[in-house]
Amino acid sequence: VGKLNPGRFHSEWEGNLNLKLEGRILSRQDRLTEAVVKAHFSESLLRGHLFTGELDAALDKDLWKIGQFRMRGQGFALEAQGILQEKVHLEARFTDLSKVMRDVEGQLLATGWLRYRENQLTGTLHGQGNNLSGGEIRAGSFTADLRLKESAADGQPAFEMETRLENLQIGSFPISALSLETSGVL
Repeated sequence: VGKLNPGRFHSEWEGNLNLKLEGRILSRQDRLTEAVVKAHFSESLLRGHLFTGELDAALDKDLWKIGQFRMRGQGFALEAQGILQEKVHLEARFTDLSKVMRDVEGQLLATGWLRYRENQLTGTLHGQGNNLSGGEIRAGSFTADLRLKESAADGQPAFEMETRLENLQIGSFPISALSLETSGVL
């Protein structure tokens, strides 16, 4: 495919994507029955951030299989692998948040899994961070656990989340620890 600039579609996504794309799609009776997608991003630029990445995915017998998804850049690495209808394992590692987000600093690691089956999204995600700051808020440490549950009869996915921040500073106001538990529907 070559070089693409997603900024042509939306001005906030300016960049230069060096993409090599291979694939095959097979449909029968107006239904996608088989697909293979391989994408390789050699050194690319998106919103001012350099990255490389690769994707190897396929649809076979109504199962989406992510053989490999990797994206790496200054201060971050993202990975995913698995079968979407069973379990896709995820990992996001941000060693320097300031490299990917303006006015934010710190380190963050998130791991977990997602599943999308019978029009329902479920999964868990665990996150932990250190030395986080943004604006007037600073936290020495952060942990969070998010659980997406099977949807209720109305189709709205339910969630539960537990979060804990320690050594928190909001402006000049110090807080030794803050815990939050919440649940609801998305």
